[in-house]
Amino acid sequence: MTANRRALTAGTKILAWLVLLAVGSPACPAGADSLSTEELLDELQHRAFLYFWNEANPANGLVKDRSTTWAPGKMAATGFGMSAICIGIDHGWVTREAGRDRILTALQTL
Repeated sequence: MTANRRALTAGTKILAWLVLLAVGSPACPAGADSLSTEELLDELQHRAFLYFWNEANPANGLVKDRSTTWAPGKMAATGFGMSAICIGIDHGWVTREAGRDRILTALQTL
């Protein structure tokens, strides 16, 4: 088990489940019964990261409160999104430069 996995907090696990429920995804990914706990958590973290990455407005960095087209960007969702970007960088799902640029855009907007 890697140091990253050992450092996984309960908050990250809860956040991943909440995001999956909020966006209407199935509670468990297809084939979840054949995944190890570590693989399932990695899948959930990746989906949570993708939600925050994809729902952010690239022009201002703010994250929509819901995945509907009319949802406004909210401060709380943006804060969670910044945390998700840090996790995404650590896991290699996004480059450090792209993550930095997205976070700086959000901070400059605020």
